[in-house]
Amino acid sequence: MVAVASLGRADELPRMPEDVFPQLEAILDEALKQSPRMLLQQLSLDAASGALTQAKAGLYPSIGGYYNQTETKDKREDRPGQTLDTSKTYYNVSLTQPVFHWGERRNNARIGEIREQIAEKKYEEAYRSLASEIRGVYLNLISIKNQLVNSEFALKQANEALRSGEERAAQKLISEGAVFPLRISAEQAALNVATLESSFLYSQQHLEALTGQPAPSLEDIPDEIPAQAYYKPTYDNLLSDFMGQRDPQTPTLDVLRQQIEIDQLTYKNQRKRLLPKLNFIVGLSQDEQSYTINNAQKYGVQSKYVGVTVNWQIFDGFAARGAVRS
Repeated sequence: MVAVASLGRADELPRMPEDVFPQLEAILDEALKQSPRMLLQQLSLDAASGALTQAKAGLYPSIGGYYNQTETKDKREDRPGQTLDTSKTYYNVSLTQPVFHWGERRNNARIGEIREQIAEKKYEEAYRSLASEIRGVYLNLISIKNQLVNSEFALKQANEALRSGEERAAQKLISEGAVFPLRISAEQAALNVATLESSFLYSQQHLEALTGQPAPSLEDIPDEIPAQAYYKPTYDNLLSDFMGQRDPQTPTLDVLRQQIEIDQLTYKNQRKRLLPKLNFIVGLSQDEQSYTINNAQKYGVQSKYVGVTVNWQIFDGFAARGAVRS
C-alpha cells in the first residue's frame, strides 16, 4: 500500500518544462556534460577524490629510506699528523605503520570521506541551479519569440497605415498633420521589433554561455507555451511534505550538517596534538667507512631492526591550545 501511494504521489508531481519541450531536455543533457559550470564541478569532484586518497594514506604503512655516499678527509687521534682519505657509505630503508594516534588518523580519513560527499552534493546542487537557470532562459526565448512575432505583425500594420496615410495626404484628402501620428506609430513599432531582436540575441548568448553549446535558432524555438493544467492539491501536498519534516532535508542544510561533523572531528584531533604517538617500524640500515691508506682497514655495521617508536611533542609554544580554542 505504501508503494502504491508513493507511485500515486509521484504521478502528481508538477510537469517540468523539459516534459513539455523535448528540445529542452536534450539541451539539459548536453549541459551536464560540457557546460562550463559542470566542467568546473567535475574538476572539484576529481580534487575531492584526490583529497580523500591523501586523507586515507595516514592509515597505511609508509616506506622510505636514504642513501649517502661521501668522500672525506679525516684527522684521527690515533694517527697524529696524518690526514686520511675516507670513503663513507650510509643507507637506510624502513617501513612505518601508525599504531596508536588517539584516533587522529581515522578522523582524518573520515574528514576526507565527508568532504568528498560534500563535493558530490555541491555537484548535484550546481546542476539543479544550472538546470533551473537554463529552463528560465529557454522559456524566455519562447516568450520573446512570441512577442517578436506580434511586434512584426504590428509593424507591418503600422507601415501599411503610414503608406495609406501618405497616399491620402498626397491626394489632399487629409492634412499633413494627420500623417504625423502614423509616422510616430511606425517608428515606435520598428523600435519595438529592434528591441526584441536584441533581447532574443542576448538570451541566445546567455543560453550558449550556460550550456557550452550553440543556442537554438529563432525557427527552432517553439512558437508558444502550451497551457498547463493547474491542480492546487498537488502543490499543497508538496508544501505540506516539506513543512512536515522535523529536520528539513535540503542540499544546503545537508552540507552544513556535514561541515559541523568535520569541525567536530578536527576539534578532537587538535585536542590530541600534544599526546604521544605510537608507530610500528621495521627496516634495514648500514653504516660503513673505509680508508684509502689501508683498504683492509674497514669499519661497517649492517643492522636489521624491528620495534616501536614513540613521538611526543611536549611543548609547541601554545599552538595546540590556540588550535583547540579556534
